[in-house]
Amino acid sequence: MAPALWPNEVPLAVIRPDAAVYWHIQGLVLCGVLALPAFFTLLFGPGSDGGARSGWTLLVGAATLLAPTVFNAWGELRQSWLLTDQRLILPGGHHILLAHLDMVRARRRGVYVTARSGAKTSAHLGFLANPAAAAARIERARDSGR
Repeated sequence: MAPALWPNEVPLAVIRPDAAVYWHIQGLVLCGVLALPAFFTLLFGPGSDGGARSGWTLLVGAATLLAPTVFNAWGELRQSWLLTDQRLILPGGHHILLAHLDMVRARRRGVYVTARSGAKTSAHLGFLANPAAAAARIERARDSGR
């Protein structure tokens, strides 16, 4: 469900995570975790019964730990920010007025924003294909409203 806009508020952009970036990062993690059983199998030797058991145990353990990644993708990839000419609307109906934005940073594969309200408000949206472009777009919207 789209958030309700204020009167005279103009939507500028919807910033969404990129599924290809998400699965690329998770694939790198999976390769790293699955390399452990191969390493231990080679370390203990293929002829050693203990090495084979250690390798399979680690493989099953790694698969068990990484299974939630698939379920986590459902939530991560559904989050989005709506950028308007007056505010940045976050998931869950929260928003930050553009006039109150203190910091907008592109880091790694995400964008971090911080508001300069009494209680520091910050938000992060990860797994973006081009976080620098998203941060620049938010900054342009903020600076055009001043």
